[in-house]
Amino acid sequence: GRVTALARGSTSCTACGDGSSPNEAKTGCQSCLVGTAGTKGQCKGCTGLLQYQDQTGKSSCKECSSGTVPNEQHTGCIKCAIGTAGSTCEDCAAGKYADTTGLSSCKATNPGYYSPTAGASAQLACQPGTFQNQQEKTS
Repeated sequence: GRVTALARGSTSCTACGDGSSPNEAKTGCQSCLVGTAGTKGQCKGCTGLLQYQDQTGKSSCKECSSGTVPNEQHTGCIKCAIGTAGSTCEDCAAGKYADTTGLSSCKATNPGYYSPTAGASAQLACQPGTFQNQQEKTS
């Protein structure tokens, strides 16, 4: 986390501040890149489950809100896909569904409808001659 001073014959090195790290030549400091953050002269990837960083020169990572997860580069958040929801975009359980992107929780099926499998993007209407008078049903 220390950087070599520019002057020849220096007897010590200078530390880079938070949000930066030594450049490749170790002649100065450079800002942490998007997708990374750092303290004490060390930039590290924002690779935690919900972490991202969309700005340069930051000392800490941000966290995606419920209904979103980090993109592949951890430089921003993307909405949960249809059929998934929550803080980690998990498949909706049977009896629930997600018909739009970015939901923080799955929707319960309504009376007269059901959802037989996990990851459903819609609730299914009861077949002619059948009924369902409860929510969150799988059949």
